[in-house]
Amino acid sequence: MSDRVYRDPVHGSIAFDWKRERFLIELIDTPEFQRLRRIKQLGAAQLVFQGAEHSRFCHSLGVAFLAKRIIDRLREDPNLPGGLDFEETRKVVLAGGLLHDIGHGPFSHLFERTFSQKNHETWSVEIIDNPDTQVHRVLKEHGLVDSVKKLLLKSYQPRFATDIISSQVDADRLDYLLRDSYMTGVTYGRYDLDWLLEVIELAKIPGNGLGIAVNHKKGFHAAEQFVIGRYLMYQQVYFHRTIRAAERMIKLIFERLVDNAKAGNLPRFCPDAIHQLLNSHLRSISLRAYLRLDDEFMFACFNLWSEDHEDDILKDLCRRLLRRDLFKTEAIDISRISDHLKYTADLKTLQDAMNDAGFDPRYYLASDAAEDLPYKDMMWFIAKDRTPEDIWLAEGGQAKFNLSDPRVSPLIDSLRNIPIAATRLCFPSEMKELVRKHLQPYLTNFVSQEERQLVFKLGSEAKQPMGERI
Repeated sequence: MSDRVYRDPVHGSIAFDWKRERFLIELIDTPEFQRLRRIKQLGAAQLVFQGAEHSRFCHSLGVAFLAKRIIDRLREDPNLPGGLDFEETRKVVLAGGLLHDIGHGPFSHLFERTFSQKNHETWSVEIIDNPDTQVHRVLKEHGLVDSVKKLLLKSYQPRFATDIISSQVDADRLDYLLRDSYMTGVTYGRYDLDWLLEVIELAKIPGNGLGIAVNHKKGFHAAEQFVIGRYLMYQQVYFHRTIRAAERMIKLIFERLVDNAKAGNLPRFCPDAIHQLLNSHLRSISLRAYLRLDDEFMFACFNLWSEDHEDDILKDLCRRLLRRDLFKTEAIDISRISDHLKYTADLKTLQDAMNDAGFDPRYYLASDAAEDLPYKDMMWFIAKDRTPEDIWLAEGGQAKFNLSDPRVSPLIDSLRNIPIAATRLCFPSEMKELVRKHLQPYLTNFVSQEERQLVFKLGSEAKQPMGERI
């Protein structure tokens, strides 16, 4: 029988062999995996980058494909353990790569930040473990339930198998950087994938056994390019102010639903899955109901709630989102808040003014804080009491350097453990002047009188002859 082939805009033809990789094809055909077609990879990013319509489904296929390329390359690695059942390990890695996102809810991370009963990793394990899911039945038939579960929980051995799915340079990041860059129409996330795959090898990691590394002489520039691409994608795409505003609006809709439910008020249109989600007496929504939730389901609800005349706030937030009447943002410069009591008082005055204007500040003045680290070295993970995720550079099967070592890459050294962070206020466009009136001294684009005088002074000095300035 011929291969099952998926035409992919990033990787070209993704092929899985019907005989050797039947388990993978059967997993792809399960309803739990097909659900990922209805969950966008980048949340609300399509409201800014119109091409960003790609799903968790196509990303997960890409991860499985890249995991396959990596482990097949490692088959000939001289450091591969002699007694390893390679075919079994290969099956676990491919299944783990395919299923690593199976537990995501609507709008991905945004959903779990509001309904924090379980994160998507916990849901993934539950989907794998639950006998009622088709995913479980396929994995059980092929003897993979426990091993794939261990891989996603990062307890599977050999350790390098977990590295392929979860590390600083794993199949997940290798795929999403290229895919997100391509689908958003930007070039920040591009890097030399083929060469990076060529220089990945097995090496003995100090204190952690055999793991994934990059060949020092051949590969550190490719690894450097990969990290810089991730850094730029966070700055230019993932933390884009309009995307963050749209996602904050979705979270505000969720928050309004939760607040209403606490008061005993559910929306007129309230499917069972939403009812379970909002029911405080339930410890958690059932898996069956959770699997009903996806982006399309939620947008159908938003559409109906936008006509709900019983709740003007819920109605208005849904209408604004559907019509792309998105909140505006102003960046808050934390360094300008020297007197926190005064800032709090000014913020309270703004909230009162918004209330007087007919906008409940609980839902129309929202803070948004975004933060990520483009490169987390060993010191960061020691401080956080977590397993380090450094990119190791290897020579002769031994990990010799970290990529962030200033002797290797001063560029990555300058980025390590330094967060990309943005703190913004989100509000309706009608409130823009009111926000600036009350909070102007704290806004990033605000220039104080002292700063104007300094700029004027420096400009005047620049016009003087060099001898006079000395």
